[in-house]
Amino acid sequence: MFATDTDLLFLEPAIFKDLAYIGRLAMSCTAEVQDGFASLTDFDVTAEDAGIVPGDVVRIGGILLEVVAVNGPAQLVVRAPRVRGDTLATAISAIASMSAQVVTFRAQRMIAARRMLHHAGVDPDDAAVVARIANTKALADVVAVGALAIVYRTAGALLAEDVPVNQRAREYQRLFDVLRERVPVRFVGGEEGRSVPSRPTRV
Repeated sequence: MFATDTDLLFLEPAIFKDLAYIGRLAMSCTAEVQDGFASLTDFDVTAEDAGIVPGDVVRIGGILLEVVAVNGPAQLVVRAPRVRGDTLATAISAIASMSAQVVTFRAQRMIAARRMLHHAGVDPDDAAVVARIANTKALADVVAVGALAIVYRTAGALLAEDVPVNQRAREYQRLFDVLRERVPVRFVGGEEGRSVPSRPTRV
């Protein structure tokens, strides 16, 4: 909802390597890339059955790529991650066949989106109301930051509060609290979501 894993990749690419265990392993396979197409073999589940969608991130060897499209059960259209706002895709060199995984932080993104909408007085389960939200791109940043707070807090749940991973969690939580106050939920027609007071949520 609103944000994709690519939005998280822009902000914290390291989580797809160092904290991949916090996410969900959607697919494991062998992949080879030619001309922007990733051919998949030896997969445990097809790309379609795994629920791979544009905006997901595939790790091939140590290389992180953005999924642009799913061309059937065994092929992805991929591109190198871009700088935010850049409309030009960076050319991808051919990648020889190697192990690949798609790890998604979809659950963390959904939780962050629901918290943001609740804070704005919007029912996240009312599909008709959510479909009328106009400023989805602006809200993607809010959700991405909230999701990262959850990822880091989960990673540091059994660690001391002063370790770097928990410091990072608090930084993202503070930013999430600030952004959801500053970025209103706007609907088609200019209406804004009803803001409701809430205490900062620890994640």
